[in-house]
Amino acid sequence: MTNILIQSPFDFITDTTGRPLANGYIYIGEPGKDPESFPLPVSFDADGAVSAPSPLRTNMAGYPSDGAGTPKRIFTSGPYSIRVRDSNGVQVFYSPDSSDGFFGVVAADLAAGTGALLVGYRSTNVYDKLTKLAISPQDFGAVADGVNNDQAAFEQAAAIGVPVFLPAGEYNVPTGDFSGQTFYSFGGASVNNSTVSVTDVTANAFPVGAVMSFPCTPENLPSGFIPLDGSLLNREVYPALWTFANGSGNIVADASWSTSKMAFSTGNGTSTFRVPDARGLTQAGADNGALVDTGFVLGDVIERVVTDGTAPATTTFRFGIQTIAIRAFSGAVNPGLIDVTALGNQVNALQTDVVDLQADVAALAITKGWTSADQIITVAGSLTIAHTLGSTPKVISAYLLCQTAELGYSVGDVLPTAPFSESDSGSYGMSLVFDDTQFNLKFGASGLKVIRKDNGNVAGITEANWLLRIEAFA
Repeated sequence: MTNILIQSPFDFITDTTGRPLANGYIYIGEPGKDPESFPLPVSFDADGAVSAPSPLRTNMAGYPSDGAGTPKRIFTSGPYSIRVRDSNGVQVFYSPDSSDGFFGVVAADLAAGTGALLVGYRSTNVYDKLTKLAISPQDFGAVADGVNNDQAAFEQAAAIGVPVFLPAGEYNVPTGDFSGQTFYSFGGASVNNSTVSVTDVTANAFPVGAVMSFPCTPENLPSGFIPLDGSLLNREVYPALWTFANGSGNIVADASWSTSKMAFSTGNGTSTFRVPDARGLTQAGADNGALVDTGFVLGDVIERVVTDGTAPATTTFRFGIQTIAIRAFSGAVNPGLIDVTALGNQVNALQTDVVDLQADVAALAITKGWTSADQIITVAGSLTIAHTLGSTPKVISAYLLCQTAELGYSVGDVLPTAPFSESDSGSYGMSLVFDDTQFNLKFGASGLKVIRKDNGNVAGITEANWLLRIEAFA
């Protein structure tokens, strides 16, 4: 996989001059309307569980925050209008309909229960597509071990309102009425609730009664197949096969079966039936009016002795007579049919795409932020500030907060400053060393310099008139 671009998960808002919009206001409202007069609910998470205030505020670095300075991503449920104002209430920008969304997506959003809503698919999204294609009780915690209670998972899956797929397993669903719900499986799924009717979608591939040969012993036949060995079977245990046998036109009384072993028998006449016995026989097609060999009667076992004049003089063949048929279709072609195999392949491809997207988003570097308390500035002084990121910061910002007006700045002004020393002979600035637990800061012996707000000249600050704030992200 090619390398991906590392980006901050938080959107950065600037003022009209391109500087961070410190202490700004963000209003989110109904599309096409004034967002301040017609606000929409906004949250700090994609599920809408953590409500955000209105208006939202930016922190000192221009990131939308929770009011305590911690950067946040913000969400709403659909199209919206947006207005941003600076700390003085002056409008920075306004958009009447920003229907493409606002802030970015990270791995935690995709990992959430509604994460697939964030991944588009044609005119819809992956969540809606998968909901229509592949709902199963396992999506809601079913275990299918025959022991754990899967009742709640079945109820949640059935509530979606689409057919429910049952992967192979034994489902314990002791109560509940699911008679109005469609359940389907590719075989191997059983449920101990009589109201759950499971349709085996592979049944039409080889319908009950189809005969195949396998290069294995009877004990190792694939699931769903039994040997044609003349066994007596219980009609209730094999109801579909009994229905086929009884309507086959190839069934005899059990007393007569010994002379027609390629037929079914009626067994004891009430609870059993017998399957044909094809052991040691070669299959031959019933004559069925072709007048090729009228002795080849359906259900019979025919012995033929062939003399061809070569040694040995005669060869004996034993034939089991059956109707030879070809499976020519799997169902009537109409708009209601779907190709279940192709459908399953499509679902698997979609799931693979989502997993790949989750891996890509997980590679984004920055996932958490931290803001220091406001610090006193002391010429040539030192500070040790503990942080709570739990790892070495990747992005660091420093800000001067005006406490007493000077150099053209007003009380409350926030001024970004370099968190490193300046290279001039006056020893201005500061140095900042950090690790995964703390910052160690040293102020220059000559203090700090800024660009004056009133005339644009460089000037040293009066340290007592300012405080310092550090922000870091990892």
